[in-house]
Amino acid sequence: MVDRKIEHVFDLVVSGDGEYLIAELGELVARASGNLPAQASDFVRALPEPATRGDWIAGCVHECSIYARVSSGLPLDYNELPSPVRVFGLSSSFDVFDGRLTAHVSSDMGRGCIYSCAFCSESSAVTGSPRDLRNSADRLFRQLSDTVTVVREDHPLLQASAFVEDSVMLGGSAGQLERLAHRLECAPLDIHWGAQLTIDLIIARKQELLRLRRSGLRYLFVGIETLIPAEIGGMSKDTRSRRRWLDRIEDALSFLRDADIKCGCAVLFGLGESPENRRALLDELVRMRSIYGGPHPISFNWAVQHPLRGSDDSKGYDYLDWPTPKGELLELFRHFGEASARYPLHDVGTPRIDEVREVVTRMKHFAHDPRTSVWPSYESNPSETLQ
Repeated sequence: MVDRKIEHVFDLVVSGDGEYLIAELGELVARASGNLPAQASDFVRALPEPATRGDWIAGCVHECSIYARVSSGLPLDYNELPSPVRVFGLSSSFDVFDGRLTAHVSSDMGRGCIYSCAFCSESSAVTGSPRDLRNSADRLFRQLSDTVTVVREDHPLLQASAFVEDSVMLGGSAGQLERLAHRLECAPLDIHWGAQLTIDLIIARKQELLRLRRSGLRYLFVGIETLIPAEIGGMSKDTRSRRRWLDRIEDALSFLRDADIKCGCAVLFGLGESPENRRALLDELVRMRSIYGGPHPISFNWAVQHPLRGSDDSKGYDYLDWPTPKGELLELFRHFGEASARYPLHDVGTPRIDEVREVVTRMKHFAHDPRTSVWPSYESNPSETLQ
């Protein structure tokens, strides 16, 4: 905005931890009684001392320059914060939880993933290492318990469910998973819930997951990027590389099927994988769904280079343009959760229309849950190996 590259569309920009700062902003608005300062800089000046907890910056444009307040960086105590469901309530549900109202819960043990895969915007190299992991299971149990209470009080005719927003549930810690299982066994809750884990952690934590299944765990969400991790430069979460990656995926899916835990999956392309690898992954997903009943649902994504704390891996992106211009590629990308023609990963290049169209054509095979639906027929090239 200062450089006039975009219009002056924001009065105030806050970056970082907002839990306490947002509350302070709300107090300022309440005290103003409708007479808010004419200039955003006056509003920023009115903020309390930078001792407001959290690592944050609040800034605005003032007279063609940037005016900002920077926090003292005092750490947050997530054990003191209320559960989001207590503050905001809930009114919607995830299909995988069979009509139960679904809350978003978290252990608040970190801002991202414990791993550092180079292509990921949630890697620990960007978001930082876990914080206060020791109390994370207790925080998560409290939020699950609060979800049950809020549903019982506000929606007495319905039941509760929750999805754990940790990038990796409880950091994959065996001790914390056991702690959560213990808390749920000592104080059972009428709740069905799901979370995110990696393939290797599912294999490594089978006993803990079976305990949690008896306490409401019904769904796990995983990410699958390639069948050949070495082809894309490796993955930090690939922790058991002595076994073939495909064998480990099947091991995890077989375990989840036998444990009656549903499995969803995000599939990521655009990492530098070959077209042959991409086709093989799609073929294997179809085969595994027919055998193991999952993963379902599947969301497709095409890798995008994120700013990552100001670094775009030397690409020089300014991120001011719409990520994909109008045209056939934009229409194809409507089938993806995330994709971009303008901001691909470093050294990968802009996706070609033909390779994206090929993936979209095959998406019809992932529209239904194979445990409850008849497979759709494949109406493309009869020489295709995908059946």
